[in-house]
Amino acid sequence: MSVAQLTNILQSHPQIQQSLSFAQLSLFFHLTNHLQLWLSRCVAPSHPDPPQKLPPDITAFLYGALELNVVEKPTLVAECWTAFRQMIWSQESDLESQCSSWKLLNIFQDHGFEGGIGFQDLYPPTRACLNSTCNLNVQPRPLTKSLSNKAVLYTRNFGPVPIWSHSAACICCSTRYYPNYYVHNDTCTYYDTMPTTIQAATHAYVETSLCESFETSTVCAW
Repeated sequence: MSVAQLTNILQSHPQIQQSLSFAQLSLFFHLTNHLQLWLSRCVAPSHPDPPQKLPPDITAFLYGALELNVVEKPTLVAECWTAFRQMIWSQESDLESQCSSWKLLNIFQDHGFEGGIGFQDLYPPTRACLNSTCNLNVQPRPLTKSLSNKAVLYTRNFGPVPIWSHSAACICCSTRYYPNYYVHNDTCTYYDTMPTTIQAATHAYVETSLCESFETSTVCAW
């Protein structure tokens, strides 16, 4: 985003210019960029644009994270999203660098986790059914019936981090999709892609980078 773009947007939205410091505005960008995967679940898989409005739980999280008074400025976060959503959506989410930020981790733990918004929440890598035997195989079947469970992600940078693990199901064939695998008729199938996390127990995941560190340490110990 250029200075000229930012200036033009702020001139069109005086409430944002008058109410937010540069630090708050920068944090808004970092948080919403970090939440792109979460927010993409609010629109159809084939829809390339950002959601028109932020969900209530995300809005509440941003008010807390930005230390804003929702009573005094009830429309401020919504106006920020309206003003910057296309710009935010056009920038690829830099999860690797953001997930090394203690500041963001603390914000999500303080303001997001109990509201269902974790720092490194896990989702199925697909939003459409992959089952080749599904009756409706003419077009991709979007997944619904979402479920969320509290879990712990063991990370290389932060140690154990509380997260939410999400799953979704196909309403046609009842295949349920999890972050590492999907289950149909009690048969578990792992995805073809290399995972960034590995499920070690029902509510516990381990980053593959941490596993690699353990492996390296073991080899060097010999």
